Amino acid sequence: MTVHVFAGPTLGHDEVHRHLDGAVVHGPVKLGDLLRLRAGEGDVVLVIDGLFHQEPAVRHKEILDVMAAGATVAGASSMGALRAAEMYRYGMIGIGSVFEMYRDGVIDADDEVAVTHAPPPDWRLLSEALVNVRHAVGLCVTDGTIPAEHAERIVELAKSLPYPLRKWPVLEAESVSLGGGLHRSVAVVRRFVETSPSAGDLKRQDALLALDVVAQGRLGLVESTPELDWKSKDDWRTMHLARWLAQFRGPSVSASPGSGLAVFNYQQIYDLDFPLRWERHVLSRVARSGTARADLPLRERALAAAALPERGLELLTADRTAEWLTPEELASRDEEELVVRVLVRSSSKSPDFPRTPFDAEGLLVDLPRTEQAVAESFVINREVAGVNHTKHIDNLKTTRLKTHLGTVWGVEVDDRHLTAAARDRGFISVDEAVAAVRPFYLRHAAHAARLVDKVLLREDRSAAHG
Repeated sequence: MTVHVFAGPTLGHDEVHRHLDGAVVHGPVKLGDLLRLRAGEGDVVLVIDGLFHQEPAVRHKEILDVMAAGATVAGASSMGALRAAEMYRYGMIGIGSVFEMYRDGVIDADDEVAVTHAPPPDWRLLSEALVNVRHAVGLCVTDGTIPAEHAERIVELAKSLPYPLRKWPVLEAESVSLGGGLHRSVAVVRRFVETSPSAGDLKRQDALLALDVVAQGRLGLVESTPELDWKSKDDWRTMHLARWLAQFRGPSVSASPGSGLAVFNYQQIYDLDFPLRWERHVLSRVARSGTARADLPLRERALAAAALPERGLELLTADRTAEWLTPEELASRDEEELVVRVLVRSSSKSPDFPRTPFDAEGLLVDLPRTEQAVAESFVINREVAGVNHTKHIDNLKTTRLKTHLGTVWGVEVDDRHLTAAARDRGFISVDEAVAAVRPFYLRHAAHAARLVDKVLLREDRSAAHG
């Protein structure tokens, strides 16, 4: 069993290890981190902190995927408490007061737990979480050191400030103009927090509680009965999850961590045989939903399955068909071929898109060659941007990339033809294909330039000898 903990700044990594010896400690969780773990049966994932502003936040579907693999996922204190309150009906375990406040509707805003902080390893806090303000104010009311009527006003004052400005000195300064003795109450709470920092830090208390629960093997005792039966179905496995899985759990390329999707994208774009493999992959999945004999040709079985009423192909009007087909195809192909093209091109929008393209047998070939090309691409991108930042791949014009795709695919450079070619390769749209080719363009431009130089050099030599 492996225990993974995502923490910082609520707790430092050394502190996590002191309370939970043997844990694998990560920084605050962000999009893709849970998928990279490959956690499975018997593993535990405890989410305390997470990024949400400077990085895409951890997605709910990531949590479902990890739980579907048999791991236990728990959350507390900060991002973990927020996600647990959103996911406890699915079996994620929530621990602590912050989780309970979210779950019970006492609080509902994401910024209740948001803070600014210094970088690791010290994670020094630069602002105060709103839940901590609530907690400290409540303790002072209970102790009788501030009047109850001031509690809500102090919380509302803190809420009115952007989360990076929620600091006790700022709150004290802002309260002066509000009158009614509020300034004195804020000063009392501030002194309490400064003299008893542990007592006023609810997020830290919840985080330590969660570590103790895991360390003592008490996760199974925490009340968490899933209210929804989702594991028996696959409709939650969306196209977006499939692409995240491909991006964060695909074959690794040393030059770019987490670039498994780049390997897949490269073959989608540059492998001339990829459309045939994608078609075979799609038709195989369609055929499995039918009842035709297994000894029949794949196309025949897929077309028989496609003719079933639930597929809805009879609803394809001329206008709807035009979305998936080029004018030349509409004019020249027979009905069987048109149906195949629609099936293939609409597949990437289907919920039965493979969990990860790398799990689909036969889609990728000659991985070492592709991984080398991808690695070279990332190296060239870094070198070019290092010499001239204006040449960064983010600055490549979309029109140039579309022209490149049209050249590689041998199609006209207009949206209709490019869209059809992109969908034949499993892309949703031209925009997705443009985004996918962007990291590889400079490498291909460099190779093309070297090829031209070689040709010119040969011509010069021939002329000299002539």
